[in-house]
Amino acid sequence: MELKLPGSKSHTHRAVICAALAQGESIIKNPLLCQDTIYTISALRAMGVEIKEEEDFLVVKGGELEVPGGRLFLGNSGTSLRLLLSVSALCRGDVLLEGVPRLHQRPIRSLIEALERWGVEVEEGRPIRVKGKGFIEGGGTEVDCSLSSQFLSSLLLVSPYALKGGEVSVKGGFVSRGYVEITTEVMEAFGIHVEMEGNTYKVGRGRYKPTEFTVPVDASSSTYIFAASALTGLEVAVEGPFGNHPDWGFLDILKKMGCVVHREGGIIRVKGGELKGVEVSMRDMPDAVPTLAVLGAFAKGETVIKDIGHLREKESDRISVLVQNLSGMGAEVRVVGEAVVIKGGGLKGGVVYPHGDHRIAMAFAVAGLVVPVEIVDRRCVEKSFPEFWDVLELLRRGI
Repeated sequence: MELKLPGSKSHTHRAVICAALAQGESIIKNPLLCQDTIYTISALRAMGVEIKEEEDFLVVKGGELEVPGGRLFLGNSGTSLRLLLSVSALCRGDVLLEGVPRLHQRPIRSLIEALERWGVEVEEGRPIRVKGKGFIEGGGTEVDCSLSSQFLSSLLLVSPYALKGGEVSVKGGFVSRGYVEITTEVMEAFGIHVEMEGNTYKVGRGRYKPTEFTVPVDASSSTYIFAASALTGLEVAVEGPFGNHPDWGFLDILKKMGCVVHREGGIIRVKGGELKGVEVSMRDMPDAVPTLAVLGAFAKGETVIKDIGHLREKESDRISVLVQNLSGMGAEVRVVGEAVVIKGGGLKGGVVYPHGDHRIAMAFAVAGLVVPVEIVDRRCVEKSFPEFWDVLELLRRGI
């Protein structure tokens, strides 16, 4: 079965921001228009950026930013909040950012401290107030990325517009590094080069150039499709374009679990086999953890998912929610430090409570292809994959 999946959420956020800061008209092809990216687009429109939605592309007319007339509501989009926090400093006046209660519980302090070293004033609270001056001093700063690499991405995206450019050193931990590579990839496409020396990133002063950018397939969304193949044995094929994204590493995990994976030109094919447990670090693939956990529950032997402490700070406390739902469906699962250990043998089915977390909902919905599953709050998938239920139904018919 061949499927065409939506564009990458990560690339869409970053491309729209680069286009908004470029002086002129950019075209963004194959964008993902989901709840999270729409929050980012709406916020940029409120800052005076003209963004038109066509059938399969966006037209973005960028330039100088304006102070929004009201608060910018960002729901539970941590990506929107973190990336736009730095962008807001380029406005000449106060910018107010707020979301649902969970958004204000998610880590952001390390980013604020890094911006303060660049002369940006930020007041934490609900809403968060950025006292924009219309410019950022820039120069050297440091940031702790042990909870999110989005702090670094946020700083890099505005570095060209800092008076001294930006030199950002990562101190402490560094999770999800592959997402920073997405940021630098998009910045390069819009004409800004990022120099990397170890954990230090340097960006000279400049401006993004209007460009035509094609958003690649969303690797995170593809994990659910490939997991469906792994569970049912149905051969699935996903057509590109494929960009740089850490979740393509999920294909290597599927191979270790017993699946057959072929990548030929612009198509990736996966066919499931008898699954066996794996032990793997998911430090850089946090979004694929729920999918792997569900597969681990059906695999032979134990699956050990390591280095996932930062998942407690996602849309939900993703570790606790995973354990709750796996246990509720009959799996033997335990938490050991920053790892989850799952004993395979199958799930009995049951009711899944995703706690508003789209990735929990979609991962367990895939299990519903082989056991009875009821997902509470099905609409939460609109956060990243609005067409998910339609695609899942196509898979169900193909089994």
